[in-house]
Amino acid sequence: MDKLYRLAKTLAYEWTEDYKNPVSIPANSSEPNSLENVLFDKFTNTDSLFFVRTADECYDYLGALKAWDSKLRRINVVSVRGPNHSGPISAEPISLRENILGLKPDSARGYTLDNSIRDFRNILETKRTANYYNVANPSLEIAFVTEIDDNNYFFATGSRWNMRIASIAADIYSESGFSDKQVAEIDLIQSGTVSLRRFYASPPYADDVMRLRFYVDNPNRSAFAVVIPSRINGANGGRPASEFDNTGLADRPIAATNWILRINTESPTNRNIDFSRIKDIVIRYTYTFGNPAEFPNF
Repeated sequence: MDKLYRLAKTLAYEWTEDYKNPVSIPANSSEPNSLENVLFDKFTNTDSLFFVRTADECYDYLGALKAWDSKLRRINVVSVRGPNHSGPISAEPISLRENILGLKPDSARGYTLDNSIRDFRNILETKRTANYYNVANPSLEIAFVTEIDDNNYFFATGSRWNMRIASIAADIYSESGFSDKQVAEIDLIQSGTVSLRRFYASPPYADDVMRLRFYVDNPNRSAFAVVIPSRINGANGGRPASEFDNTGLADRPIAATNWILRINTESPTNRNIDFSRIKDIVIRYTYTFGNPAEFPNF
């Protein structure tokens, strides 16, 4: 029973919907609402598991979960919900300077690129954090948001539901003398409230988003943190291209209220970085959406 309950909750996370029987069927689908086996009728929701009395009934509950998973895959066809698990797709590059901090040059109001870079560097100086092993050159730590409700970075359309990270890459743009290395290291930590658009969502008028909290107390000890090699002005330091697409947060929601971007100068790779020469940091997410991948041995 314990394992079945964990399985049911895992399926709910993967599908962004809780198990229910009968199933809500879209109007243009010919599927019946029931799970097509009378043995499954008594399992109307996840908590129905706690009413079982025998091993045979546990087996029936497992069968109900399988039937529910199969039915969602059948009804989620192009005519109903849009593409299934399409991707990975690359979103628009997210510029820390222009998109996140809002310092985009604007000739109409006389705000030049030089003004933008100057203001960017001034903000970065306020985001420096002391570290024990490199007192003379504090680390950089800055928070940002990637939401899915506002269509800002990712499409808020009904077909693009269940949006999850495939990989993350980052590039640093700077003046010469920024670093004595060709590659830097960027820590990226996912924290705060993460969001997944649900199976039946129909934004913008009938949106439905599942939200989960994953606040990180210690970024140095987080399961939701990755270290990303970052090209500096396109240079890769002789590393293979595959190293720059980090998959450590694959299958995590792409939307979070508190991403933490950190350039840790305790790292030998970042020790001599000169933040006064930085021009921008650009983050690139690739993502998937739609049906979860098939579950092996299910």
